[in-house]
Amino acid sequence: MRIFVLTMGFIIAIFVAFGRVIVDALGANTVWYTCFLAVPYLLLSLLLSHRLGVTARNERPTTRAVWVLAVLSWVSGIAFALTVPDVLPDGSLAAITAPPGADPVTVEIVVALCNPFAIGMFVFLLLACIVSWFNSRPAYVDPED
Repeated sequence: MRIFVLTMGFIIAIFVAFGRVIVDALGANTVWYTCFLAVPYLLLSLLLSHRLGVTARNERPTTRAVWVLAVLSWVSGIAFALTVPDVLPDGSLAAITAPPGADPVTVEIVVALCNPFAIGMFVFLLLACIVSWFNSRPAYVDPED
């Protein structure tokens, strides 16, 4: 499962950074999205993969919360990649769900939706890392027993 988590993190990071190439909407913000969104997301995915490995080595179970939070992060990441806008050379905004030349209202709706998806993408993955860290700790043994 560690490899699956790392693979999903890599795919979503690439989709966030370069997904707008599908509608030929790579613009000036691509470098920012790569450096400040895709790379940190990939690093958090690497951390989660590592924590899952530590949990397995300690022979502790991985709780359902880790998987639910990871899946929520992946869904938010895909939704963010679909809605993240980029500035085109002519100064207009475009995204996968609002390609170049789309109605301005559609572009505004897409821009309004992308920020909550980005926040969810990172918060859910960070929470999955935290829960996985708690999963990997040894069981508490009361010293009086």
